[in-house]
Amino acid sequence: METMAEPRPEAVPQRAVLADAMEHANLPSLVAVLYQLTGDRRYLADPYRPTRSRGMEDNDPGGFAPEVQAEIRAAAVDAVLAWAGGRPPAVPAPTGDALLELIELAVGEPVPPEYEAMAAEDMGFTVPKAPTAPPSDFRVVVIGAGVSGMLAAIRLAADGVPTLHPRAQQHLMRGIAEPETPSPFTALTPRERDVLALLARGESNKRIAAALNLSIGTVKGYVSAIFEKLGVEDRTQAALLAAKHDPTVSGIGNRE
Repeated sequence: METMAEPRPEAVPQRAVLADAMEHANLPSLVAVLYQLTGDRRYLADPYRPTRSRGMEDNDPGGFAPEVQAEIRAAAVDAVLAWAGGRPPAVPAPTGDALLELIELAVGEPVPPEYEAMAAEDMGFTVPKAPTAPPSDFRVVVIGAGVSGMLAAIRLAADGVPTLHPRAQQHLMRGIAEPETPSPFTALTPRERDVLALLARGESNKRIAAALNLSIGTVKGYVSAIFEKLGVEDRTQAALLAAKHDPTVSGIGNRE
């Protein structure tokens, strides 16, 4: 069974092209993939363990010394070429402690064990259990409206489990029917709206910079200004606020 996230390419890529692409890779993720392809456990220990990312940083260099970065990229080129040429991955579907070890390696910090089952299913390493029909009077209360809460509500709804009491639903509908409050995005400049629109789609600072032809430092400045103007503390809160409002009303992504 081969369950690597990406399908095997139809043709083996050229080494030079692949090596150039590796210069733009996120090294913490690359180390985890390198272990999966080779099974070499030395990539799970120093000096190949990345540092923890800080704040909004993508942590592409992983805190590695330049010579270690070069070694990781070169080893990854060899491993990917071998895999593209037909060699099966050494660790195609890690689960349990092995998967937790890989996740902790990539993020640079301990990960609670309860995340293992969810990550294994999301990555295709395990087959999800077939949902069973809940009792007609079974309901769930989702505590918190963060990304996890929103995804839980969507998943529950797909499985036929209501997440709102009928009275709560009526109250929600009354709130929707009330006059709209002024958009919180009116204080944003057109360029800040462009940045927020990409941020709300889950794009990293690097991708936002490339899409808008800006430097990463400039993007970070825009993101900080957006947080201050919207009164949010992180990217998730900003994305949720953007998702809550109709883009055609808020002006997100529309240059003036």
